[in-house]
Amino acid sequence: MRRWVMVLCVVLLLIGCSATELVVSTSSSQVASHSISIPAWMEEDYKTTGKYDFHVPSGVLVEYILAVPDFLDPSQQYLYVEAMNAYRAFSVEPGFRPDESEVYVTDLPYDTYVRETAFEDSADLADYLRSLFDFELFQKLFRAYVPVESSSIPIDDGPALAGQSLYAEFDGRLYVLRVAQTSDAEYPFPSEFRLLSNTDTKIVFETCYDDGMSCTLEMVNTDAGWLFSEFSTPYDGKIRFS
Repeated sequence: MRRWVMVLCVVLLLIGCSATELVVSTSSSQVASHSISIPAWMEEDYKTTGKYDFHVPSGVLVEYILAVPDFLDPSQQYLYVEAMNAYRAFSVEPGFRPDESEVYVTDLPYDTYVRETAFEDSADLADYLRSLFDFELFQKLFRAYVPVESSSIPIDDGPALAGQSLYAEFDGRLYVLRVAQTSDAEYPFPSEFRLLSNTDTKIVFETCYDDGMSCTLEMVNTDAGWLFSEFSTPYDGKIRFS
């Protein structure tokens, strides 16, 4: 799978050394209680590590393989490129830099995961995502394939309904579900952009595709800098798994 993401990363499985402890008590008729560790990167007030910085210094000229909105400044363009690739890595073409030679086979309905070499682990992937998207959009991506405890859902309904995570951590390393290679054709990227509104706190614009489709994206200026709060592509969910 072709991948050209500039700075690599994305998220799943509640694993991380810095976490908030949530204690869930059982009823009086039960004798045990359980502890659930919630990773720091799942908290709304999580502060990114600064590892993924999309600031472009003044005077530096950056060229991209894909088209970028000319009404965005260089740092916002860089953010857009990374966000587009990150979002597609969840909704269109899973995987940032997968290594097909390193496979992890599970007993899940879709049993084969391959090593995702773009990130060290789930926390690294999450840190990358939190540097691109606001908390609600990050949660949307994270929960796209959230695990559920159910054996009554037909496997044929797909991994989202089967309760599998698209990205998962095994033995402290990040993996991604293997995707079926059904065609050499790739879903296109936007070729044109239309600015809808631009203020100091919010930028809204349309991404226009050669097939006539379009989507509306939204960026907001937060304490952590510019982040995407709305994102989509016309090809969301068109994923085939092995």
